[in-house]
Amino acid sequence: MWKRTICATVFLSVCGYCVVFSQSNLVIIDKETGITLPNAHVCFESLDKEDTSYALSDGNGVVENTAQKRSLISVSFVGYQTLIDTISPGTSGNLYLLPSMTGFEEVVVTAQFSPKRIDQSIYKVKVIDNGVVENKGATNLSELLSNELNFSYVRDAALGSTVRIQGLGGEHVKILVDGVPMVGRQNGILDLSQINVSSIDHIEIVEGPMSVVYGSNAMAGVINIITKENKRKSISAGVEGYYETVGVYDIDANFSANTGKNAFGLSAGRYFFGGYSEVDTSRAKEWNPKVQYNIDGYYSLTIKDWKAKISASYFDEELRDNGNLNPDLNYEGAFDYYHFTNRWDTKIDLNKKMGDKQNMQIAGAYSSYRKSKISYLNDLVNLEKTVLPSESANDTTTFNNYFSRGTYSNEDLDKISFQAGYEINYETAVSKRLVETESIGDVSGFLSMNIIPHENFNLQPGIRYIYNFKFEAPLVYSLNVKWDIIKIMSLRGSYAKGFRAPSIKELYLNFQDINHNIQGNPDLEAETGNNFNIWMDINLDKKSHILSNSTNVYYNKIFNKIELLYDPNDPTSAVYFNVPAGAMISKGFSSNITYKLHPRLTVNAGVFHNQLSSIINTSDFTKSTDFTTNMKYKNVKYRFELSLFYKYTDRYSRYVGSIDMETGEIYDVSLNYLDAYHNLDATLSVPLLNDAVRLTGGVKNIFDNKSISSSGSGGVHTGGSDGSALLNWGRTFFLKASYTFNRFDK
Repeated sequence: MWKRTICATVFLSVCGYCVVFSQSNLVIIDKETGITLPNAHVCFESLDKEDTSYALSDGNGVVENTAQKRSLISVSFVGYQTLIDTISPGTSGNLYLLPSMTGFEEVVVTAQFSPKRIDQSIYKVKVIDNGVVENKGATNLSELLSNELNFSYVRDAALGSTVRIQGLGGEHVKILVDGVPMVGRQNGILDLSQINVSSIDHIEIVEGPMSVVYGSNAMAGVINIITKENKRKSISAGVEGYYETVGVYDIDANFSANTGKNAFGLSAGRYFFGGYSEVDTSRAKEWNPKVQYNIDGYYSLTIKDWKAKISASYFDEELRDNGNLNPDLNYEGAFDYYHFTNRWDTKIDLNKKMGDKQNMQIAGAYSSYRKSKISYLNDLVNLEKTVLPSESANDTTTFNNYFSRGTYSNEDLDKISFQAGYEINYETAVSKRLVETESIGDVSGFLSMNIIPHENFNLQPGIRYIYNFKFEAPLVYSLNVKWDIIKIMSLRGSYAKGFRAPSIKELYLNFQDINHNIQGNPDLEAETGNNFNIWMDINLDKKSHILSNSTNVYYNKIFNKIELLYDPNDPTSAVYFNVPAGAMISKGFSSNITYKLHPRLTVNAGVFHNQLSSIINTSDFTKSTDFTTNMKYKNVKYRFELSLFYKYTDRYSRYVGSIDMETGEIYDVSLNYLDAYHNLDATLSVPLLNDAVRLTGGVKNIFDNKSISSSGSGGVHTGGSDGSALLNWGRTFFLKASYTFNRFDK
């Protein structure tokens, strides 16, 4: 059964299959344009299931027919419908593939009972595939997501990068790696610039509360990073180098093998950035230099309907915040601050298929995140460094997370299917900035049912019971509906209740130095929320042309919203509070139009409008409207691809205020902002040597953005005394070169 699954994961109708008895080779051809398709994946499986072989079409789209007996043949190619048919030994001729311009062939796993075609999912799932990673020239997740609609990109020179979804901050976005939550939030957010994209196969994004499926911190949505796994090639290896003119150097290498039952992979990389300042007259940099190392590996064993997989990853970063020469010293010296980050993640997966429609999966994971700050007095004459003795100058914070999740899915019932599961999440933290070792966690049980009263209509209610070790969690529930109104039009709607427990730092932080006095609040209440989403999708398809539109209207209301509020008598002193207004509202809409002319041109344009309420009055709103336009042109003859990525980010405003530390009353409310800006990137990608080598180059930040006007909301490390906030390090040029070797055993 597992061999058949490898060959035919997605079954589509056969399109225009023609056999010509002249040679022993098969030619893979685009049915619309007549061009041949190199590097198409072909699988031959004998009908008696005894023999299986794999092949890859050459630069002319030709592949040898290796079938030794009557066999099932499966041909797949990115952007095309999978062709499945039977074939006899010695048969030759042409195999015609139809383009899949709608993207419906993509299979998603996030929040699904079992892997589903994207058009069949009751959730609106957005997929960023590996082709986008390649064409954009991104080196980390923050760059990859920076141009996405509904996403607001926030970049901090010291804390890193994060995103907002539907107007809600990074503390409400759950980031998963193969379904396991990442740990190590700083100020409630995960630094996306620490997530290297070299090991990413694709990314699946679900917007809106997903607390029923994924628990706390999923009130705005879920970003699930799916890592690469060799499922077809007997051997695969590759190396990739990247250079950017600001002083970025990145190199990555990978190797994997698959024998059928056994598979393993290993990848490693190094990222270096030398730091940048617009006016470079001192040791101190506006953008701090850093070096990162990452290594990832996995091993899997498949025996009949069982699959076990163990994976591990390690990340190491050193970031240097060098100070200017200190005039108070009687020698040339400076105070330097080194920040070290280490992340270690391990995971074990066990999957059991019970027939075609039932599945059981159990996962266990351990994650460790360690961040250290060491302050030095650097003698630049004698080249000696001395660690500063002050307790506040040095600190190490360690997070340990223990996670387990199990699900049982049954889709074998008439007009109804269900998934039941459990989740255990336990986190501890140790730091000088915490009075003692602290912990937080929960145990959950959840159930979702998919009901299909009509072939064009299905609804999915869900419920999750949460036992949190510190907070009384409500019963979390949701209802999702999908209606295929007509062939070209579908409607999705959802209501969901969200939940977020305060983090350990929000509860117990005690951070004091010369510039900060930030305190946690053990009296915080957990956040809850209500969310409504409506999605309308329209797809018009006529031969090589397709026009589609996706429109979303959403409404989020969060109760007991947690904010960091400042003491009016001491601008360095702040405490986490639940805002007295009782709720915060985020509402708005987005709409995206895509036109495709296969195989040459893809153009899409989108608009995203968001309104965010005041922290003291839910009838006062700030407003922002973003625009995106992307274009990809593919030259059929020479096979190069030209891509343009444009985004207009509107002025981002939010209400802030001071708080009376004794009464909890907020006053002196003001409107802080980050000004609007335009961004444009352009890339050119060229395959060489039958796609074994690929060169990608381009220009980032063509409009040369460096800083923008701001008032208070640029982040604790980005604002300047001149009313500006750092945005980027200006216009840069980049070049990326990659080499890939693949072998298929016959």
